This record gives sequence, C-alpha cells and structure tokens, in this order.
Amino acid sequence: MSADLVLQRIVLRPITAGSAAEVVNGLRHDDWAVDYPTDGDMVICALVLRALDSGVNYQPPTVIAPWTGPWQVCVRTNDGETVIGGIGFKGGPTNGAIEIGYGIAESARGHGYATDAVRALLQLVSGQDLRVTAETEPGNTASERVLQRCGFVPTHTADDGNLWWEVE
Repeated sequence: MSADLVLQRIVLRPITAGSAAEVVNGLRHDDWAVDYPTDGDMVICALVLRALDSGVNYQPPTVIAPWTGPWQVCVRTNDGETVIGGIGFKGGPTNGAIEIGYGIAESARGHGYATDAVRALLQLVSGQDLRVTAETEPGNTASERVLQRCGFVPTHTADDGNLWWEVE
C-alpha cells in the first residue's frame, strides 16, 4: 500500500482505485472541501478507472515512483485534513522529461498549497536526471506564479497558445 507524503502544511495522498471511484461516482466525504472534486480531479480519476478497466495494472504513486499515478492534496488542520485538490505527473518519464500538473479547489486557492505540492513532487524526482515540464493556458497567471516560485522558467509557446515551462 502506498504511503502518504506528510509535509508541514499539506499531505499528498496517493489516489487509489477506490478513491478514484469515490470521486467519479460522486461520493462525498466530510473531509473534502465543498468544491472538491474539481473538473480536473474528475477527469484524472476517470482516467485511473479507465486504465483499470482496460487491464492496466495500476499502482498508486509512491515516494520512490511518484509518477505512477495522481495524488490528492490535503490541507492539515487542527481537526485532521481537508482534501482540496490534486497533483501528479502526466505519465512516466519520456525521453528524460516528465510533465507535472495540478489543480486546487477555488475555496483553497491563494494560500500557497499548490506551490507546496509542486515543490514536494519536485523534491521526489530531484537527482533522477529528469527535466520537469509544465503547461499553462493563456491568462492563468496564478499557475504561472506557482511555477515561477518553484523554479520553472517559460521555454516556448505552443501552437494552441499554451505556455510551456521547465525547471531551471
């Protein structure tokens, strides 16, 4: 079983087949933010279930192989934890590069939780000779600031107008 990655302000919890099914099937938990799951969380969890349905041997992410699946982002509180979003690598390393993606429920934005989560995943892959990339849509200045705080620099603009980033 995969273990949580416990940090000072947040916990990254591996999304299992069971937790993905809860998200997709609309099961609500008291420890979820009122606006969790986001549309992005729904898509990612549906992809996990689709992979399982196609016979893929899904393994939740671990600190040793953080790219094998998505993580829930949870805020640590005096009463426990509240799930506020998700983060993960979009597949395993390809040609020495790996792409990171993340999303935080609107009610929890502006507190640095995305920055904490991105830094945690960057730390897990540090020293593995991987280029870490990210993509932002035009006008997503909040996500751009997260990436800048985490050491990313813009590399190019794609044909669709999205901006690509890489850790320096």
